[in-house]
Amino acid sequence: IPLLGEFDPTTVRFPELRDPRPFELDYRVVAGDSLWRIARLHDTTVEALAAANGLRPSAVLQPGQVLQVPQRALPPTVASRA
Repeated sequence: IPLLGEFDPTTVRFPELRDPRPFELDYRVVAGDSLWRIARLHDTTVEALAAANGLRPSAVLQPGQVLQVPQRALPPTVASRA
């Protein structure tokens, strides 16, 4: 049994870090927007943006429509390179 102030590092459990929401943000469409413009603004592709919203890449957007903008892939961590 560890004494007060001591701990056994082999028993330390860290929570799994996962983003519970697979989207970076919600984007409200304004007049003149297109998937291409929104994708360019958020450094993603038209295909990824369309897929995240169940749309075809050629979809016509309506002002006020809310789109979910997918996250960019995170760079590999040092631990994952080992």
